[in-house]
Amino acid sequence: MMNNNIFEKWFIDGTHKLNMDYVRTIPEFLKLEECQQSQKWHGEGNAMVHTMNVVDEMYKLIEKCNSDRLWYNRILVLSALLHDIGKGVTTEFFKNDWHSYNHEIEGEKIARKLLWDEDFTAREIVCSNIRWHMERCGLDRCSDIFKKCLKLAYDADMSFLYYVMLADIRGSKTENPQQDDKDISIINTINKYAKVQVIDGVNELEVRDHIFNGKALWQSHRDLPIIYVMIGLPGSGKDTFIKNNFQGNPVILCRDDIRVELGYCKKGEKIVGSRDQEEAVTKVFNDRLLEAVEEGENIILNNINLKKKYRDAIKKLIGKKKYMWVYEYIEAPTLQDNIDRRKGQIKPEIFEQMILNFDYPTNEEYDLLFINKQSKNE
Repeated sequence: MMNNNIFEKWFIDGTHKLNMDYVRTIPEFLKLEECQQSQKWHGEGNAMVHTMNVVDEMYKLIEKCNSDRLWYNRILVLSALLHDIGKGVTTEFFKNDWHSYNHEIEGEKIARKLLWDEDFTAREIVCSNIRWHMERCGLDRCSDIFKKCLKLAYDADMSFLYYVMLADIRGSKTENPQQDDKDISIINTINKYAKVQVIDGVNELEVRDHIFNGKALWQSHRDLPIIYVMIGLPGSGKDTFIKNNFQGNPVILCRDDIRVELGYCKKGEKIVGSRDQEEAVTKVFNDRLLEAVEEGENIILNNINLKKKYRDAIKKLIGKKKYMWVYEYIEAPTLQDNIDRRKGQIKPEIFEQMILNFDYPTNEEYDLLFINKQSKNE
């Protein structure tokens, strides 16, 4: 059972009612008041008005479900509050209307920054609700609804996402009254195909080996050589994890080590070189990677690997070589631990920017994901 004390500063003591005095101190939230929305989909007003409508609808859903699980209710309410937080950085006027394309993608990253030091599982469920809350759009035109919904169930906790989608629909005022009925029909389809059943008024996924608690998700054969992709902010403990957990002689590739070899910095220093220096580092890194792949070696890629485009670039470089991809996500107990471990090397504000640039791994990227969130005692 999850700790009921999650997100304490966001809520009134012992309840799932938002502490609006705190919420109003969040610049990203206040910015929603400046975000105009298309009247076609949001006749209720700006993104702030819509957001608070969705929160109110979530309160009603919780009351109807009679759920007394505080942790569950708080995740739902915070997801409603932050579901459109990305509109503050994506809203623009063109083609004679307001649009907020990819607000769910940017919103996930903003929420992760705001909630970084909160309970990991609760944080990631909120972030996944934000990331996938628009997946209902276009589902009626999908050629394989079952496959689409099953994939969604691997990347999101459907027992939460359904209610976030429902509150979002009810908190919107569209020009077409039939649109709400259509959208609700679509999310009911998502529930059906994702094998969700109702237990005591609360949706639960029947068959799920979910990633937020660090469980593994297998998708390919285990007899292949492995590429371990370490993922984590500087100072997360990736080097220590490798030292303590890997046996044998895997090939370890690290850009920091190569910079030292090439004389660009001293051992222990964490720098980014000039453009020419970084290109030289990349060449050495790629040459050694391809050589190890040809030999069928197990390989550890020990960089921060925060952005999907860089992780995808490695896959493209390797091509059709048969490997199993294992992602090892490492996170320090708090952001301050990262800052302290890299004190004098990386400015604190750089860490926040890294979080905003972080693409959390999705199911289609890896064969196996391990999550290693350290406790304060480690």
